[in-house]
Amino acid sequence: MRTRDEQKEALIRKKAIETIAKTGFEGLSMHKLAKAAGVSNNTIYIYFKNREDLLVNIYNEVNDAVTTATLKDFDPGMSLNTGVKKLWLNRYRYFTAHPSHMMLMEHFNNSTLTGKVDKTNHLLFRKTMNAFLSNAAKNGELAKMTFTTYWSIVFAPLFQLLKFHLRKRSMDGSTYVLTEKEVLHACSLVLKSVSN
Repeated sequence: MRTRDEQKEALIRKKAIETIAKTGFEGLSMHKLAKAAGVSNNTIYIYFKNREDLLVNIYNEVNDAVTTATLKDFDPGMSLNTGVKKLWLNRYRYFTAHPSHMMLMEHFNNSTLTGKVDKTNHLLFRKTMNAFLSNAAKNGELAKMTFTTYWSIVFAPLFQLLKFHLRKRSMDGSTYVLTEKEVLHACSLVLKSVSN
């Protein structure tokens, strides 16, 4: 039996994420991945049972990192304005530093594999966000709405701005770079729409 090499496994994961970010799930075959990582096809199967196992594993790893970064220095007891700004800035900083992770999550969230991921991370995040929203509602800061409506209104604009940033062009085709100043400006406009 061949032994596991952590550096090889990390390289396989990295190359898989890079490939998915460029070509989507369709562009990722185990053969192409082995070639990109400079390993044999059989080497990949030391670490992953199959393509699906690889995809779910790298998603779980990335999702853990995204959640950790998003919740850095965040407290559900924060005011609505302070908390949402913290969440926006944390996500902006993480995804601009790790653009391939955002692309992986986009592809994954639009796939049939979402039901196979580790739910622990999602439950922690949802629990934290529910506590945050409950506090904001209790303090009279948040207009009455469902969690889904809140999430859509508050975070969809940030993700769209990040997509423009990753493409390096805006809706009108002009060059676009998202700055922290613009993140905070857009966040303040969004906060007006959900505040009581």
